[in-house]
Amino acid sequence: MFLFNDNVLTLDDIIEENGILEDNLKIIPTKLGTCKCIYGPMFSSKTTDLIAESEKLSIAMKNHLIISNIKDKKRSFTRINKSSDVFIDDGSTYCEGYITTFSGTKRKCILLNNLMILNILIIKTYFEYVIIDEGHLYEEGSLSKIVLNLIQHGINVYISGLLLSSDLEMFEEMTFINAISDEKIEKKAVCSNCNNMKATLNYKKEKNKQKIQIGSDNIYISVCRLCYFILNNKKYT
Repeated sequence: MFLFNDNVLTLDDIIEENGILEDNLKIIPTKLGTCKCIYGPMFSSKTTDLIAESEKLSIAMKNHLIISNIKDKKRSFTRINKSSDVFIDDGSTYCEGYITTFSGTKRKCILLNNLMILNILIIKTYFEYVIIDEGHLYEEGSLSKIVLNLIQHGINVYISGLLLSSDLEMFEEMTFINAISDEKIEKKAVCSNCNNMKATLNYKKEKNKQKIQIGSDNIYISVCRLCYFILNNKKYT
């Protein structure tokens, strides 16, 4: 169940009523939404910023939906205390969970493996705002298409994610979203190697070059540019 303002509605109710057909996108927009992109390395408080935005929207009584990627569900669930209103349905497109900061602050969300389900929000506009966490995990071409459609149909989008992998490969979908955003916020972390407060890169402790590998500080640390090259040279020599 998802609570927005004083109304409770299940995603199943919306899907059953409207479907998720591509034809639902064929609407003439009457207004444009905006897009705010929050980017930076891991441990730079990107999710903290999204939660703060959600809290402000709640105070202002603005209907909004928070989305994160189902690939990140292990982190989403192991870092919080499970309760009766949290469940996982491994056979479905979505499940309920939380976006959670590394300090433990959390906000209820849905976890999706396919953003095309958001098409139904465009046709019915149940939400004025859509908040997307971990945007870089959507690399199948759906992210930019959906975000553009949300904006074109008057829905405001807040999105956070990485622009670069730990091997300095671009996450093309997030890079595109950042380029077309109305507002861009770069976040920086504290370098775990030298305590420089302007860390902009992620360093993977393991030697594999897998572009997307879900993990926390057991696998990754945030580092400044100098320490990134120092640590990588040590790792591969």
